[in-house]
Amino acid sequence: MKSLSMRSLPRWQPSAQVYRIPGSKSVTNRALLLAGLGTTPVTLSNVLQSEDTQTMFDALTEMGVGWQHLQGGQLHVTPSVGREIGERHIYVANAGTVARFLLPVLAATPGVWVLRGTPRMHQRPIQPLVTALNEAGAAITYLQREGFFPLQITGAALRLDRPFCLPNQVSSQFVSGLMYLAVVTGKRVTLGNLSGLVSRPYVELSRAVFRGFGFQSHLDATGDVLQVEGVPTASPSQVFAIESDFSNASYFLAAAAIAGKEVRLQGLCAPSIQGDAQILEYLQRMGCSWEWLEDILIFRGAPQLQALQADLADCTDIAPTLAAVCAFAHGRSCLTGLQNMRYKECDRTTVVAQCLQSLGVQLNYDLHSWHIEGAPEGRGLRPVVFDPCEDHRMAMMFATLSAGVVGLRLLNPECVAKTFPDFFATFYQD
Repeated sequence: MKSLSMRSLPRWQPSAQVYRIPGSKSVTNRALLLAGLGTTPVTLSNVLQSEDTQTMFDALTEMGVGWQHLQGGQLHVTPSVGREIGERHIYVANAGTVARFLLPVLAATPGVWVLRGTPRMHQRPIQPLVTALNEAGAAITYLQREGFFPLQITGAALRLDRPFCLPNQVSSQFVSGLMYLAVVTGKRVTLGNLSGLVSRPYVELSRAVFRGFGFQSHLDATGDVLQVEGVPTASPSQVFAIESDFSNASYFLAAAAIAGKEVRLQGLCAPSIQGDAQILEYLQRMGCSWEWLEDILIFRGAPQLQALQADLADCTDIAPTLAAVCAFAHGRSCLTGLQNMRYKECDRTTVVAQCLQSLGVQLNYDLHSWHIEGAPEGRGLRPVVFDPCEDHRMAMMFATLSAGVVGLRLLNPECVAKTFPDFFATFYQD
C-alpha cells in the first residue's frame, strides 16, 4: 500500500501582501483546445501551469499541436491543421475537462484513439456522452466496463442535422464537450434538453471562451436549446487573456471569512465569466464585505458569520469551501444541490461531511444536501488528520479550516498540483 506524505498546517494568518491568484483551469483548458483546433496560431496569457493543464498539453501534442513558451508567461499555440494521424493513446489522468472535451473532438477526427485515465476516472460516468455521439454516427467502444473509460474511438463523419439531447442532470462538461464538434467540423451544432442542466454557468463559461475565439452561439428564450456556429465570425484576438481562478481564490476568501480578517487578491475579473465568482455573493450573505480597487479585490471577513441557506447546483466546486465557512457560523446552514458531487474526483458530498464531523461539527447529510450546525469561533472543534482522497479541492478546503482550528494535519498535500501547485506556499506565504 502506498504511504502518504503528511503536512502539518500552521494557523492561517492573512498576509499583508497581495495574493496573486493563478489562471483559471477551466478557462485555460477550454482555450488550449480551441487554440489547438484553430486555423491560425494564437497566443494565450496567464496560462495555468498544473497537472490538469499539462494533461491537456500532452493530449494536444499527441494530436499534432505545437507550443512555444514566450516571455511573461505567455504561450504561443500552433494548431494541428489538416494533419491526419494514425492510432494514438491519450492519457486523460483524472481531468474531466480533458476527457469529456476531447471525446467529441476525437470522435470527429480521423484516426484511431484510445483514451485512458486514473482508476478514479475509470469510475466516473461517461455513458450519456458516448451514447449521444454513437447515435450521431461515432464509433466509440468501451474497452473494459460499459459506461466508463477506457474507450477506443475511430474518427468518423458525424451526422449533425439533429439536436444532441442529453439526459437531465448530466455533467455540464458533456454539453461543453459537444460544443467543440462545431469547431472541429465547421458545422452548426444544436444542443437540446438543457433546462435541467446542473452547473449551467460552466456552459456559459464555454460560450464566453468560444466568443473570444470568434465562435458565436445562440440560446433560445426557454433556455432549452443552444446552437453553436461552426464558422467563426471573427478572428481570435492577438493575445487571449485567461482570467485568474475564482475557484482557487475561494479558499483565501473562506479563510478570511473564518478568521474575520482582510485579504487582497490580484488577477480576478469583475465582472467574471466564471460561475464560481458567486462565492462573493454567498459570503456577503454571511456578513462579509468586499470592494474592488482597480484590479485588486479587497475582501473583509465578518465579525460574526451568519448561517447560509443556498442551492449550489450551479457552482458545486465552491460548495466544500462554503461548507467550511458554515462550520464557523452562528446558526444552522443548509446547502443543497449537491447531487452530482459524488461523481467528482472523489465523492465530495460524503468526504466533506465526514471531514467536518471528525472535527466535531454537528452535520447531517444525504446525497443532495448538508445541514450544518455552526460552531462560532471554532468552539469545541478539535484538530484531526485528514485524507483528501487524492482530491485537490478537498485538500484546499481543509486548509481553510486552519484559519479557525490549530493543529490540523493533511495527508497527501501534493494532490493540490492538479490545479494549484503552489497553493501552500501562496496560502501560508511560506
